Amino acid sequence: MPQHGVKRQRIGHYSKKGQMSIADISSDAYAISQALLQVADILKAPPKRTAAEWANQNRVLPEGTDQSGAWKTPPEWIEVYEAAGLTGEGQQYRYVILPCPSQSGKTELLLNIAGHRLDDGPRVPILYIGPTEDMTKDLVRDRVDKFLRSTPSLWGHTARGQAYAVLQKWVKGIPWSFGWSGSASQLASRPVGLVMLDELDRMPTDVGNEGSPFELAEARTKRYAQGKVLCVSSPTIWGSSPIWDRFEQGTMHMFGWLCRSCNEWFVPTKENLLYDETGDADLAYETAVIACHHCGQEYSDEDKNALNENGRYIRHRKLEDEETAKNAVFDRYVPDEEQKQRISASYWFSGLVPLFTSIRTLAYKIHSANLGGDSSVVQSVVNTWFGEPFAESGDAPTLEEVLHNVSDYAPENVIFGIQKITCGVDVQKNGLYYVVRGWGYNSESWLIDYGYLAGETAYDNVWMRLQRFLEGGIDGRKIDLTLIDSGYRPQFDDRPRPDHIVYSFCRRVKSVNVHAAKGRDGGEVPVRVRHIDYTHGGVVIKGGVRLYLADVTSIKRWIHQRLNWPPDQPGRFNLHRDTDNKYAMQLLAEEEARKPNGTVYFMKIRRENHYLDCEAYARAAAMAIHVDELKEIKPPSDASKSPVKTENRQRRERFDRRSLF
Repeated sequence: MPQHGVKRQRIGHYSKKGQMSIADISSDAYAISQALLQVADILKAPPKRTAAEWANQNRVLPEGTDQSGAWKTPPEWIEVYEAAGLTGEGQQYRYVILPCPSQSGKTELLLNIAGHRLDDGPRVPILYIGPTEDMTKDLVRDRVDKFLRSTPSLWGHTARGQAYAVLQKWVKGIPWSFGWSGSASQLASRPVGLVMLDELDRMPTDVGNEGSPFELAEARTKRYAQGKVLCVSSPTIWGSSPIWDRFEQGTMHMFGWLCRSCNEWFVPTKENLLYDETGDADLAYETAVIACHHCGQEYSDEDKNALNENGRYIRHRKLEDEETAKNAVFDRYVPDEEQKQRISASYWFSGLVPLFTSIRTLAYKIHSANLGGDSSVVQSVVNTWFGEPFAESGDAPTLEEVLHNVSDYAPENVIFGIQKITCGVDVQKNGLYYVVRGWGYNSESWLIDYGYLAGETAYDNVWMRLQRFLEGGIDGRKIDLTLIDSGYRPQFDDRPRPDHIVYSFCRRVKSVNVHAAKGRDGGEVPVRVRHIDYTHGGVVIKGGVRLYLADVTSIKRWIHQRLNWPPDQPGRFNLHRDTDNKYAMQLLAEEEARKPNGTVYFMKIRRENHYLDCEAYARAAAMAIHVDELKEIKPPSDASKSPVKTENRQRRERFDRRSLF
């Protein structure tokens, strides 16, 4: 007799004697057996395939989507999938960066990579970060749910009921979580092995004064030796597009076509799009072609499939400051012959490449925008349809104009005319850049010293060296005010630092006048002071930090104007005689431009702009101590040039890594 309260499920058949050949098994035991089968399925060796191959074999796009039916990975995406994996070429990359046009398949890329990892492994917690809460939840309800339900190999192992929440799915026992960029707590909570950031350029540059969304999300992968960060977005403006800045830090692969006429490779961009510009947008649509910039061979929409099938990614590098090259992509990128190993793989393809976007449509869109004359519309088309950064013509001095300000005085020398001294410091991960400048009548200024203190800024040693440098003064004179950029918050490699080290340094050092600063755009006054709360070890000190807010746009404009100051008038932006081209080029790393809404901003055109930032904070410090009110002083009758210093300048390039924490 069966025990009371226990259901039995009959399995097998009865023998001639009326006995079951296989004993009845309780439902509990049956459930255990099924669970063991599932465990065995999970533990079996996964197939050796890339995410693209997994998608080709498992994805079926549901009815109602723009391309329903069996999935086929387009040629321009295959290498990106390989870089995102953990085998082959993908083993060497921790980051995969992809600026690209809107609606080109980047969300499907993220879904397929997540599905491949959950299905084939290695299985690790996954985190998706969208730009806003609404966009993230819409994506989960509209895209992620359909993705899971239409993929049997995933849906059969997806937890249901309360475990199937909007912002977290459990697949094969692994959490797939969803968050958005505005929440620092979401970006800095539990560890994950795979982070996906969608539309980076739509995210805030700083989340709760704790850092950029990219840096906060990346920190969650530190505990995973094979942790991976995927980042996709449409780009925005040259010089201020986060996704494009990270693209330039990577391998800079660009998708190219092989011209069947001259047999040369070329990367299609908006500049290769030709059409009749003399008429309306319909005429542009009818006459649109793509031209090879080597031989002029023209291609139409009918040629794109063959061009893509034979296309490949070509690794590029950025031209050096004084280097030129014919047919450089965007006038700044050329094929990279050296191909040094990098941990960041970056890819880009033009909106002209995908089959579902016609060349004629793109010609219609850009010509319509140009005819309308609204630069915001033009930018939208360039960013979202072509996948290219947008730039209006900027304005900046030339290198010759900068070097024209070099005067015959030695560095580290306080010459006649200098009444006040300020210092600006730019904080980077592996060191501190600084500029020391003297000030006199009519805001005439003299570059006294500039340099770089090497050392990981999350640790205290490099800050101790900065303290000794500031306490030592310059040529027997104290530095009246030093401002340190606090926009970047250094962190330890394996954990967050418990304090903002810039704030801690400024609070601790009492022997010199040093304070934190942060750049901003606009404002009623160029420099204003706020007292902000300071947190250390969980203790909040109200108004514990004096923070100088500097309008960096107006200050950098002032610097560029002073570089062209008449040589016979007081007010020049003087440079000492040992000023090198590296410093001078960094002063030209940004140029003044105007956004579509009319707002003036400084557009970054070179990666290294540290000394320009230092000069901006040195100028902000000068304004804070009212150097504009300094009176003209007359030299004594026996005044002569200050003595030239012949001793070698002390080199501050030793790399240290120590911390009190």
